[in-house]
Amino acid sequence: MRKDNNKREKSPRQWFYRWWVIGTIVVFVVIVVVVSPWAIRSILFDGKTPSEILSIQNKGFDADELIMSEPKSVEIDNTPSLGDETAEVVIVEFLDFTNPQSREVSQTIRDVVSEYGSLVKLVHRDFPDPNNELSIKLAEAAHCADEQGYFWLVRDRIFVNQNIKTDEQIKEFIKTIGLDLGVFTECYNSRSYREIVLNDYQNGLEIGVSETPTFFFNGRMVEGLMKHDDFYEVLELFLPGVYPEYPADEVDYSFQ
Repeated sequence: MRKDNNKREKSPRQWFYRWWVIGTIVVFVVIVVVVSPWAIRSILFDGKTPSEILSIQNKGFDADELIMSEPKSVEIDNTPSLGDETAEVVIVEFLDFTNPQSREVSQTIRDVVSEYGSLVKLVHRDFPDPNNELSIKLAEAAHCADEQGYFWLVRDRIFVNQNIKTDEQIKEFIKTIGLDLGVFTECYNSRSYREIVLNDYQNGLEIGVSETPTFFFNGRMVEGLMKHDDFYEVLELFLPGVYPEYPADEVDYSFQ
């Protein structure tokens, strides 16, 4: 039988290139599978150790690490608060009025604090988007309402009604709640709380806040969206054996 001289055996160089390509693909897959998660984790944590920043929803939660972590010094004087001054647990919330996750957790934390009665105190701190003027103005509006004793009502309703976009809508919203519109307007137009709101933001940065919502439980930071059970899990660490004995009052925060 006649041999086909056109068929040639592959040279060593061809074999080298084939295995070089295969090897390159294998190395690339290893990098994607093994190295990428580490890189993503580094970006998300921004150099923080697990004991410094713990997230319930996205980054995992370790009870021992939370308790053993160094508590942060969080300013709570002259800020809106709910609860007994002698409460065993002080929760400080850093929220942004234009942030969807802040909105989602805003009523949850109110319910949880209500359920624990005098054992838990809630303190509000602002962490607005510094590049979003509406975010800053809504925080200012809540503080102006605080002058008439309506901070928490306005806080709750702002989160429910995310369609408030302008100064006129803010004032109309305040009017429907029943505040003295003249007193509110004088406060709001003066921008007297702008510096306080931005100071909250700066203080948040200094103690490690990088996103909203962020909570501090007796100084220990937990970052990320939390559900009811997440709050119960954390509070169990500080109040072992204590469980809510009554449900939170159902309140209609809808905009009328």
